[in-house]
Amino acid sequence: MAEIISLPRIASWANIGTTLDSTAVEDALTKAKLNYEVKKEALYLADGSRIPDMVANTYTTTNSKGEVSKHILGTVGEKYEVVQNRDGFGFVDYISDGLKFVKGGMTHTGMIYLIAELPDVDILGDIFKPYVIFRNSFNGKYQLSAAITPLRVVCQNQFNFAFSHVANTINIRHSARVNERMEEAKIVLKGVANYMGKLNEIATQFAGIKLSKSETELAVNMLFPTPANADERAKLVLASQKSAFVKMLDANDNQNHKGNAWGLVNAYTDYITHTSIRKGRYDDSQFMNTCFKPMNNILDIVGSIKAVNVA
Repeated sequence: MAEIISLPRIASWANIGTTLDSTAVEDALTKAKLNYEVKKEALYLADGSRIPDMVANTYTTTNSKGEVSKHILGTVGEKYEVVQNRDGFGFVDYISDGLKFVKGGMTHTGMIYLIAELPDVDILGDIFKPYVIFRNSFNGKYQLSAAITPLRVVCQNQFNFAFSHVANTINIRHSARVNERMEEAKIVLKGVANYMGKLNEIATQFAGIKLSKSETELAVNMLFPTPANADERAKLVLASQKSAFVKMLDANDNQNHKGNAWGLVNAYTDYITHTSIRKGRYDDSQFMNTCFKPMNNILDIVGSIKAVNVA
């Protein structure tokens, strides 16, 4: 039987990257070893001929012995514009005195990130901490952007919902001008406030939706549907998934919301954040799945059962 692995109840970024305690971008980048200079270099075939219209984005490091190493961050088109980390993230210093960087690094997919926390927010008596993940890349996969990922502190659940009129990802312009950097900072901070306000609205709405035992069972079955052609092994996996989810539904820190839709949402975010059935995955896979893939299916399921508009 494929066993459902329960992960520690910590944020998905707890064991990746470099742990930081910085309030300034320059210090955070230096500690995370992201404060390098990226250069575009021509690409050549083994016979010495240049590959047309393509370049490699590279940077160099020097070890304690004075030995220099070159690192390739990605290959891109010749017209690709490099945005240095210190320039791309420079606007963050204008956001708030309450912002603190807690993590920094690069994922296996080439996403460069700095994770910052903002002051706590109270939602239905639970303390939530808004986190902003600032992203950049040099392989063409990721735009310069900021992603909002709130975390329910008591159980370290991460929330990632895509609301129709409130974006949780904000694309950032590359600018060296102070006035424009200040404007970008205001946009990101406003985005966090709007997102947390919408999350509070959804929490209040869902806390008022009572779910009977049969409705809860229906929701669980909709979350973990059994395919018509499922073999015995697949059925055992589904049974294990449902069992893990129900344990989170009945957890002590979810008792205040037992029997309502918000309790179901909390259990789902707990399940997504803290369980995995895949082996041999990258260390940062849970981070990527939890922070950047919307969890809206649980909202849609409750909406379908109760005819609730959750836009």
